[in-house]
Amino acid sequence: MGNQNSYDYDYIVIGSGFGGSVSALRLAEKMGGIPLSLFAYLT
Repeated sequence: MGNQNSYDYDYIVIGSGFGGSVSALRLAEKMGGIPLSLFAYLT
């Protein structure tokens, strides 16, 4: 069998700096303070 990854997300915020931070904050507030996972990819 092949290697299949299954992910379940309600929302994904793509952005950096102020814009991404504000979007994630407002979404978390709207959804009742759901846990957030933050990922950073630095080159």
